[in-house]
Amino acid sequence: MSLQRIQWPDLLKAFAIILVVIGHVVSTYDVRGYNAPIALWIYSFHMPLFMMLSGMFFKYTLDKPFGLMIKLKCRTLLLPLVSWSLILLGFQLVTVTPLNEWIGNIKLWIIAGGPLRGYWYLKCLFLYLIIGYIAVKLLKNVYISAIITCSIFIILPNVNFSRMMIVFFWLGFCYSIVNQKISNWGGYCS
Repeated sequence: MSLQRIQWPDLLKAFAIILVVIGHVVSTYDVRGYNAPIALWIYSFHMPLFMMLSGMFFKYTLDKPFGLMIKLKCRTLLLPLVSWSLILLGFQLVTVTPLNEWIGNIKLWIIAGGPLRGYWYLKCLFLYLIIGYIAVKLLKNVYISAIITCSIFIILPNVNFSRMMIVFFWLGFCYSIVNQKISNWGGYCS
């Protein structure tokens, strides 16, 4: 029996990516910024949707040994974070920064966090995957792990929406567990 890729998560990801682009364009070019009606609508759900979709596939992360999982997540999440940050910094320097200000702008970029200051989604997801993995492996119970990790993030300072997004990550994971149980019983939820 071969596993066939389920298409609806990919379609939802594509839809959410399009919404990210539209949301950024509207919030940048509409005088109302993030208060533009279309931006308000998009920002009300598109990132929770991404987090739920990511959580739905967390079970594949749990199947890997810790070292391999860290290596894969660094390659798929942190490498793009650093790469795109450097590409955008280079683009900014070449297109809008006079040559004599490059060193100063690079120093300011580093002081502001360098590649860690943008792309909050990748940083949050990386953190959720690592903390979630460790919690599940230590506690041996996904529901207790979800409750404890959500509680920890609620107590910690809210950095880049991390406090609220972990809930959606775990909701996606719990959906995948329930969906699998329904499928095992002969039902269909996908």
